[in-house]
Amino acid sequence: MSRIIPKTIRARRLEALLAGVERGSLFDFKGLLEEWPSDITSSKRALCVLLEHLRADRVPELDLRNAGEAAYKLLLCRESFNVLSGVLDRMEKMREDHVRELYVVLQEHLPDLLAWFSFLGENSAVIAPEAATQFGPLADAPTLEKLVDIVLSMWMDSVPDDVSEDDEYLEPDDYNKYVYPIFRTFWSCVKEESTREIVVQKMLAFDKASHRRLAHCFTYRCEEWATTYLDDEDSIDNCSDFVATVMLSQMLSRAVPAFSRILAKSAFAAVVMESAMNFPLVTTKPRVVPIPVQIARLMLYPQPSNAFECLQIVPELLEYGLIDILVHQLLAPRPPGSDPFRDWAGRKPLAWLYHMSYHPRISDALYYSIDRLSEETREVLWKSPNSKDYWPIFRRGVDLYEKAYEPLDPIYPEDEGCIEMITLCDNLEHEAVSGHPIEFIDSVQCSGCQVTVYCSEACQRHDWKAFHRQECARDRLYRINRQLEGGWISHRTRMMLFRVSHRIIESSIPLLNVMPHTRNLKIVVFADHTNYPLTLNFFELSVFLDVAHGGKRKIFSDERSMALIREYEAQENDKHHLIAGIAPFGEYFILTLGRFVERPRPVPIYREEGEWEDISDSNSDEEDSEEGGGSDDYVEKDSEAADSGESEQVASRDHGEGCNGDDDDAPTQCASTHSGDTDDLVEVEMPHLVLANGFVRVIPVIENGQPLDIAVPPNLFTHTLSKKDLDKLPCII
Repeated sequence: MSRIIPKTIRARRLEALLAGVERGSLFDFKGLLEEWPSDITSSKRALCVLLEHLRADRVPELDLRNAGEAAYKLLLCRESFNVLSGVLDRMEKMREDHVRELYVVLQEHLPDLLAWFSFLGENSAVIAPEAATQFGPLADAPTLEKLVDIVLSMWMDSVPDDVSEDDEYLEPDDYNKYVYPIFRTFWSCVKEESTREIVVQKMLAFDKASHRRLAHCFTYRCEEWATTYLDDEDSIDNCSDFVATVMLSQMLSRAVPAFSRILAKSAFAAVVMESAMNFPLVTTKPRVVPIPVQIARLMLYPQPSNAFECLQIVPELLEYGLIDILVHQLLAPRPPGSDPFRDWAGRKPLAWLYHMSYHPRISDALYYSIDRLSEETREVLWKSPNSKDYWPIFRRGVDLYEKAYEPLDPIYPEDEGCIEMITLCDNLEHEAVSGHPIEFIDSVQCSGCQVTVYCSEACQRHDWKAFHRQECARDRLYRINRQLEGGWISHRTRMMLFRVSHRIIESSIPLLNVMPHTRNLKIVVFADHTNYPLTLNFFELSVFLDVAHGGKRKIFSDERSMALIREYEAQENDKHHLIAGIAPFGEYFILTLGRFVERPRPVPIYREEGEWEDISDSNSDEEDSEEGGGSDDYVEKDSEAADSGESEQVASRDHGEGCNGDDDDAPTQCASTHSGDTDDLVEVEMPHLVLANGFVRVIPVIENGQPLDIAVPPNLFTHTLSKKDLDKLPCII
């Protein structure tokens, strides 16, 4: 039978414990935690008594003459933090109004707590071994862990769960009084190596809910600061909290991959960039970098670069003003010959964006952000002395990707549904089996590995016997690993990447035709997208096979690639073309290998007033599509397009300038602009490039701790796209 202790007895016990804690009785600290009062009045009083031992004026001065006194104060400090940590743990079960009142008490003592955190961080045995030999461990591992628990709790619990538009943020004075101490404490905890390691270990043990909570805290604090100082004339002087909060988010993201993914999927990047863009891009103070530039520098470069983060973050940065920041940097007055991005610590943001725009999702976001610039600004960027050595090469370079990824206008009305299909088939003998080229076919994926795609059961059965029986299990593991790491290339993206290869081949054919010594050779075009701008290497086939990565492994030595290469080698006419490519993709390289075939294709044209006018875009033949699913024994449509979260929503773009609006010399026009009689429509066969087969592989940039540098053997010639070539890109690519 349990005995009920009367309130008067509990009250006397509490008074005795508080008196003992005030005297510094170490035994009573533990008793106070065990019998912590439940009513708010007593809780606040007990907390105040406890925090008296953590006043800033009780921080000891380290001196051999007062070693005993310092050691005693440190023992009281440790016991106080132990009790405080336990109280914070109990707050999860307290009423919300009680928690708020206790935090008011904590906020009043935050400067004192900060003084103790700084002392323990600067003088711990980890940081200052010489002090440890004189006084012993000033802050042992359990004490530091308690400190970190308290700081993390204060940082995460001081932010409201739900934020509405009606919520009012603090005035600058209140921000400095209530928020700055919390931020400063958290900053000190992460900045010091000894406590930062504990923070990281704590975060590694977080569940998804805790990671989301921490991401919400970073987002809220950034938006809170930006709102508080929006109309403050000294915002540039007080922006260190904002910038440091973003810096902390990036530091912890690099250390904790699970948190990095959740932060990237949250609205953090959008909120931070949008908040930064509310402040001026110009500052009158010398050597002071504007707030938007500081934030863009931090957000644009996840280190190390991560494919998943890039695909999540970069489109948001572009949507909320990254291009406006870069354009302002280009056009801002500066000494002749100086770097417009000197504030970016030697980084080249335009080149970095160019490399990222190889992926269609980022290319699409970049297209729209540039399109939002005013006509006057775009004209100045091409002509200004400050930008003419930077913007034209960037703009012409990304033109290749933008034009390749533009939605295609169907030649015939019945072809309109082709943009909803994936026009790929991994059967190397597709045409022999199916009897038709890989155009306007609806592909479905193998349900076993979800890596290969086929146009029919016949092609799937044929490829199963030839290759896929040996590779299906291996490809499944490869796909799962890439999806987990954020480096998976979906079938839709793969198809889009081959449209880039298609345009490069079209531009390369005229180059090969003017070089007589290449006409009787099997030439392979190797597009190196890691260079800025794009470099084309032309190899004789046997030499191309020596292209390797990591100094050892040949890139295209797998069975499928070799079979495709042998197929190209066996062709006796010059209507077949082989193109390979390498492009950066976060911490990966994207490798492509494709075989294209020239075929005649009927194209509708109009006769109007005695002239023939082609209404097709003859340089764009592959259509957009969606993914499907299949099986090794049967083909099954995959209505959900298993992209593992990589949804490729490439929006339709307005062709306001016509199908060939970028080419002033083109004699073509869109069908919608023709007003003649449909009886004038006839078909004429014209040369047309078709994808026969192609593969995409994603390999890590670093393997076993070593960078996989690409070794390019001597080639027939290397063609770097010069200014003259780039000027022609709208016509030939």
